[in-house]
Amino acid sequence: MQIKEMSQKQITKRLSELPDFVRNFYDTHKIDTQPTTNAMYLLEINSFFTWLRTHTNPDYTEPLSAALSNKDITIDTLTKLDTMDINNYIYSLSTTETFYGTLPTTGTINHTISALKSFFRYLCEESEVGPSRKPYLAYNPMAKIKMKKDTATLNYRHKKIESQLFVGREQDLLAFIDEYYEKIIKTPQAKSKFKRDKERDLAIIALLLASGLRVSELVSLNLKDLKLTDTHGQVSMIRKGNHADTVGIVPWSIPYLEQYLSIRSKRYNASDDEKALFVTPIKGKATRLTTRSIQRMVKKYTQAYGRPSTPHKFRHTLGTELYEQNKDIVAVSEQLGQTSTSATDLYTHLGEDKLHNDLSHIGEKQVHVKYLKNK
Repeated sequence: MQIKEMSQKQITKRLSELPDFVRNFYDTHKIDTQPTTNAMYLLEINSFFTWLRTHTNPDYTEPLSAALSNKDITIDTLTKLDTMDINNYIYSLSTTETFYGTLPTTGTINHTISALKSFFRYLCEESEVGPSRKPYLAYNPMAKIKMKKDTATLNYRHKKIESQLFVGREQDLLAFIDEYYEKIIKTPQAKSKFKRDKERDLAIIALLLASGLRVSELVSLNLKDLKLTDTHGQVSMIRKGNHADTVGIVPWSIPYLEQYLSIRSKRYNASDDEKALFVTPIKGKATRLTTRSIQRMVKKYTQAYGRPSTPHKFRHTLGTELYEQNKDIVAVSEQLGQTSTSATDLYTHLGEDKLHNDLSHIGEKQVHVKYLKNK
């Protein structure tokens, strides 16, 4: 199952939970917009509708909508919205912790604004309703909402994410999971699950750290997409933007992948017809892992290690190390599947910072890192 197919399944599910005018919005934009973008837009609209139904504060003694479900949201509710309502929603998002226990980034907030701008532009300008062909709405509450500026410098962004990177510690994290994590598990059920999934989890974390794949790209991988020899490995995937790509992986990850492949079929009851590379048992049948399950996995292990991180920070880790090796920003962009080198400026900054640090400590004895917790 490739990213496009996965996104289409998400789209079908989300459309079933939303009003018909949202489906009309989707039908208008599906030709010119990538499935992953459409899926993200529907997720943002769904979240906004949930807020309309549930949010109260001193300004809202009652929610803006009395609908019992998001599917019951009406155009009449949207007609009554103004710019202040939208600003209140954006403020609510910006002050609410994410799944990882942190506040949303400027980029995350801008994704929301972009999705809602597109949606309300359709309702106010592009839609044609009934014999009159007039749009759904006469007033656009998003018209005066501006994208947020990211004022953080590269140096600030570097310092902010540095504690979440695993530069030089990839194999120590894997050794921690392999040799120590079981000792701190508190319940028999959790220990049993860990033993079942240990080889798979190690393979997933190794591949993320060794390839720089996005987590959405990793969950879409099929068995045929991974090619391994004793000394080399490569993985093929559909990148963001729906284009095919193949990249190499760091050799130290190969044993973890081979170990998982050796137990995959029997451990997870995976039939020959199951194409997914990474699976989990559901009702006795091997089923493709989800993006969220991998995000939870990474959070669980990195928190236990004492360096809470995310799959995206694993991607930053490889980008940083690759730049340190070759100082070739184009090569980093190609490995990570970036469409331009501007997206990899942060790795340049991280790499140069490390270079200056190395120069000032030449001759100092290096210390082997083993299960480095809370440092």
